[in-house]
Amino acid sequence: MLLDNIKETSKKLTQLDKKEKAIQDIEKKIKNDTDYAETVSDVYSSMNEIKVAYEKLGYSLSGDSLSLIDDSLTKLEGTIDAGVVDEESLNSVKQQLSRKLNPALNREWKEFHSQKQSRAIGKLATIGSLVSDTDHIRTIRENITTSGDWKNLSDHVNGKTVLSRLCESISEVDKLEESLNLNDEVKKFISLVTQGRARITDLNETVLEWIKNENLEDKFAIKFR
Repeated sequence: MLLDNIKETSKKLTQLDKKEKAIQDIEKKIKNDTDYAETVSDVYSSMNEIKVAYEKLGYSLSGDSLSLIDDSLTKLEGTIDAGVVDEESLNSVKQQLSRKLNPALNREWKEFHSQKQSRAIGKLATIGSLVSDTDHIRTIRENITTSGDWKNLSDHVNGKTVLSRLCESISEVDKLEESLNLNDEVKKFISLVTQGRARITDLNETVLEWIKNENLEDKFAIKFR
């Protein structure tokens, strides 16, 4: 009788152990599936940002970064084995993304953005005082200066991504400049005015004609040093 009870108890313990392992395996599978989906989503987001930045801003990656992307995508495809996410392979891909690819993308974007920002803000410094809507100019400047971090480009601000707002703002700067009909001589004069270095002798016939044609007489003032 005692032996039968022991056998029955042992059998129940074995069944319980199998159930616990099955539950743990299911939980691990769910976790791995979730991690894989999030990783793929992050990579897709980065690829989309690269595509938009290339089409709208002329952004391009270095050969090293392109190789890292290609290798990461290949490894992501290989992470699925017989329909199941291989945890070890997934962790390897995640490490490559976090330690190599993402830092490379962030570094290259900062360099590219710095050049774009310098050019756009320089234009704003020249034309900003000639535009009546100062709030609009302020918003454009903020959109440009706050978009230098790669990992934040997909964040949404008022329904648009940070990257979309950057692209639109840079395009808007170019449109504003075009609308003011600035030639090189006028640009030089406005730059001198902005720096507080303009002289009466800089008001040549070309500049005066431009000021009159654009009805900007009230935008400029003469004063003693």
